[in-house]
Amino acid sequence: RYLAQRLQPCPARQKLGSMPRFFFFLLLVGVSCAFSPSFTPLSRTLSPSSKALRLPFRCAQKPHKKCLWAMYEEKVETKTGQDKPRIELCNGMDLPVFDVHGPNEDRINLESLLRPDNIFEIGYSKVVDTVQDINVIIKRATTARKSEKERKAELRDKRRRVVLVGSGWGAHALTKILDDDEVEVIVVSPRSYFVFTPMLASSAVGTVEYRSITEPMRFSNKKARFIEATAEELDTEKKILRCNTTMGREINIPYDSLVLSVGMKTNTFGTPGVAEHCFFLKDVDDARSLRAALIDRFEEASLPGMTEANKRQLLSFVVVGGGPTGVEFSGELFDFLSSDVQKFYPDLVEFVSTTLIQAGPSILPVFSESMRSQALDTLRSYGTRVLLQTRVKEVGTQEITCQQKSGPQGAAPETVTVPYGLCVWAAGNAPRPCSERFIAKKQPWNKSGRIMTDGWLRVLGLPGDANVFAIGDCAGGESGALPQTAQVAAQQGAYLARLINRGHQVMGTTPNEAYGRAVADNVRESANQGDQLAKAVLAMPRPLVRPFQFLSLGILAYTGKGSALAEVDLTMEAQGGKDGSQIVVAKSGGWAGFLLWRSVYITKQVALRNRVLVLFDWMQAKFFGRDISAV
Repeated sequence: RYLAQRLQPCPARQKLGSMPRFFFFLLLVGVSCAFSPSFTPLSRTLSPSSKALRLPFRCAQKPHKKCLWAMYEEKVETKTGQDKPRIELCNGMDLPVFDVHGPNEDRINLESLLRPDNIFEIGYSKVVDTVQDINVIIKRATTARKSEKERKAELRDKRRRVVLVGSGWGAHALTKILDDDEVEVIVVSPRSYFVFTPMLASSAVGTVEYRSITEPMRFSNKKARFIEATAEELDTEKKILRCNTTMGREINIPYDSLVLSVGMKTNTFGTPGVAEHCFFLKDVDDARSLRAALIDRFEEASLPGMTEANKRQLLSFVVVGGGPTGVEFSGELFDFLSSDVQKFYPDLVEFVSTTLIQAGPSILPVFSESMRSQALDTLRSYGTRVLLQTRVKEVGTQEITCQQKSGPQGAAPETVTVPYGLCVWAAGNAPRPCSERFIAKKQPWNKSGRIMTDGWLRVLGLPGDANVFAIGDCAGGESGALPQTAQVAAQQGAYLARLINRGHQVMGTTPNEAYGRAVADNVRESANQGDQLAKAVLAMPRPLVRPFQFLSLGILAYTGKGSALAEVDLTMEAQGGKDGSQIVVAKSGGWAGFLLWRSVYITKQVALRNRVLVLFDWMQAKFFGRDISAV
């Protein structure tokens, strides 16, 4: 009965009663998102010294129209002579204002105040949200698809238009969960498919095929419209997105709400020669090019007349970057070398060498110290040369020039030259051109390289009625950035879809119903201690929507030869770090970690088709070997 009431559009909700919430928390583990790295704790600051807090909202009934503000204001003189924070409300509105040109201390404090600090509370709410998401997907699947004539007639009638830019993890989750009976969904991206990026390293060596880890964006929501184009310019006053199609046409797309999920590109840090001579692992095209180049190196080395020096040069493989991407590719490369190269190029095995270059003092910095040491020992046991505290200064045609800190602290770095035949660059992220143009025009104070958002994922530096959001790798919070991982983007996309589906309405009418008992008790406690912000929140006739809360479930990394690292824990993270709640489930490596790694990757495929294809690819690689065709 409770779930049926929560699935109704009416904001009035009833409490769960005697049904144990722990049961729902256990369900969360089975339906939750992919693993993601943890972060350092975030200190909670609740400042009572702010003079005034303005919290107007967009209208839930007609969010595409400008609304009149009704003022709720209660001025109370404090001991310092300052006013109590005031809240501006309008019927059905529950998102705070964000039309400021930079981070705002009051809003940051409000985000911290309304975020849950109980991991069971957030787990329970995510399970209920997941049930609602499933309801939307089932309704879409069981509803007959309307004809073009009916669709156009409906669009002229009432529906809001949500334009989504991108086709990554956040965009895919948002498109899949949006209720197309309430909004018109338009996806704009130069790439017509979603790709399971954690398995690009596997596809680069032939363990899985490219098409096994991709899904057309039209499949994620068959009622959504897809436009293959690149976003060029955003007019927030007229609410128009200007795009260039892949066929060379310029088009203008009007919107009511705009979501930016354009992701990031590989960061070369301005290093000479990287763009000309290195391979990347950001998309299917990168993996395809890398796979062809890898096979070409062995084919060229097997030509008659090649000297041993030429063979060693061609078969020297270098990976720059000791994060999950670089380590997993090193592991996949070792599997390829130890099995398929042994079988098809036995005379070349003795000339093969692999090197991993990491600028920091350790690889996989997001893991615990014990896991990092285990990964380092594993790679070195395979014969991989690992260079720590080594920065690449230049990439030439046949060698890489580096500076390595090997002496005591303060000593001058030593110049090291690493010969290579193929180099994979996996050393960081940089904003895409469209993000750079937007930041330069709308957020000149922003030097982070990521579009600045508030806790509700709305872009800062725009008018209050702009209705522009940013999610995924391209977005960063005003109180600190979350990890640039698939799980963060997917959770942000799902959160934003629910906001839009519910018309920005909270799930309940009282603090306990809207925030959960733990958050409501924390707000009341802060109010009793004299916090003016908490008093203003409790005095509101209608609660606010809670800000986005990331729930990290742990991290995984494959290290090769049937071995992987797995740190499984439940950690609540906000913009900038942990909120202090963590449950450590397991830490494992070797064979046990490998089983967990494969289990998670197969279950997190976005469709049954992908799961079946990946399973068959794994079986094919196991029993018949990898495909070494350079196609």
